[in-house]
Amino acid sequence: MNKKVVLPHQIAMSHIISLASLVCLTLLIISFIQDNFALEYVVTHSNSQLPMAFKIAAAWGGHQGSMLFWVVTLSLWASYIARKLPISGQYTADCLGIMNILIAVFAWFTLLTSNPFEYAQELATQGRDLNPMLQDVGLIIHPPLLYLGYVGYAAILAFALAALLGPRPIHEWYNAARGPVLFAWGTLTLGIIVGSWWAYNELGWGGWWFWDPVENASLLPWLTGGALLHSGVIATRNKGAIWSTYALAFATFSLSILGTFVVRSGVLTSVHAFAVDPTKGLVLLSVLCLLVIVTFALLITKGEHIARFQLRTLTSRAYTVYFAIGLLVMTTAIVFLGTFYPMLYQLLGLGVISVGAPYFNSLIFPLSLLALVALALMPILKWSKGINQTMASQTGTAGAISFVVGFAFIFTVDVIHLTSLITLVLSTWVGVSHALMLFKTENRRLRLPMVFAHIGFAVACCGAVFNSDYSYE
Repeated sequence: MNKKVVLPHQIAMSHIISLASLVCLTLLIISFIQDNFALEYVVTHSNSQLPMAFKIAAAWGGHQGSMLFWVVTLSLWASYIARKLPISGQYTADCLGIMNILIAVFAWFTLLTSNPFEYAQELATQGRDLNPMLQDVGLIIHPPLLYLGYVGYAAILAFALAALLGPRPIHEWYNAARGPVLFAWGTLTLGIIVGSWWAYNELGWGGWWFWDPVENASLLPWLTGGALLHSGVIATRNKGAIWSTYALAFATFSLSILGTFVVRSGVLTSVHAFAVDPTKGLVLLSVLCLLVIVTFALLITKGEHIARFQLRTLTSRAYTVYFAIGLLVMTTAIVFLGTFYPMLYQLLGLGVISVGAPYFNSLIFPLSLLALVALALMPILKWSKGINQTMASQTGTAGAISFVVGFAFIFTVDVIHLTSLITLVLSTWVGVSHALMLFKTENRRLRLPMVFAHIGFAVACCGAVFNSDYSYE
């Protein structure tokens, strides 16, 4: 496809909006540094004795400031799109148009309902201080990483949605979106890790993961974002996989908005939620509903022009990747149901119920084992069909090592938990097989992120199960 010239004023406008939003955020940070208690937001989230680092972080530590940070991040992603000019001029113009609509929606929402520059109703000489639980280094790192991930999926939504606006879908959109997909999922992953570390160090927040509604709200787009990443890998090899890539792109940003709605609406009880007017959450819920209707209606309408992927054999790496996508989608459904079913149950007037860790652990643990099995077998499978004989022997070696580790575990631990033993064996198998695959491959730099991610997942599974089986108070 030939590259056309994008309307210059669209590019200029994107950069101007980014600059203006950055100026607004900078002014808010300066207001905190200078103890400008004429602003209600500064009064309620700071005082003159607050350390400088927390004064800066307080700019996004509350509802109003976090919404401004959301708008800033949106505008920066729009500037990224304007600068990269992917695929064609018209396509880029459509992407920028979608991003500008999103910026306008969230900017007006911030201005009308959550203005951080609103003056205080009473003159104050001192602030009320930042919530003591938020006075942690996690506040400096955790929210920005989450917002970069959340809002990054807005850019991916724009890439996918713009590809459907023309007479025929543009299937090459994922080539341009691959970088943002990796960045958004990576920053969201780091944000969740930092949040878990923060929760582990903060007494009363349920250890490193409590299955709290707001924690789950950040996990939902992470799960579908991981599925999107894997679907895109297949889509670059087979255009028939592009339909699932569209659907996952739309679903992931929708779940990002859902997470924002949960934090700010007060519909679910959470230690993380902002204490704000629930009517503000209704605006976000309306945006979410409209987004879901428009995107998936367009996907269904254009569906006849989008090829569907057909698996020809079970013994292929493509099938294994699709199997992993299915596991991620199933896990998303489990977390979604466990998080929102109590709310729906109460809204229907059926009473009050709670869904705790036993529900999530009992359903997600078997899926995690299946994922580990798929990861252990993945190196021996070719993309099209058949088995890589060279890697088959290496995987057998990895399996033997993992069983040795399992026997060592049995003879060195006093109390044997079967769940821990199985997870340890499979995780070791994944780690060793991937390390051997990396050693044997020629393009190590390209495979390194994938290997680290898969080994990291195996380590996380081990840590979660061992923590559950061997923790005591």
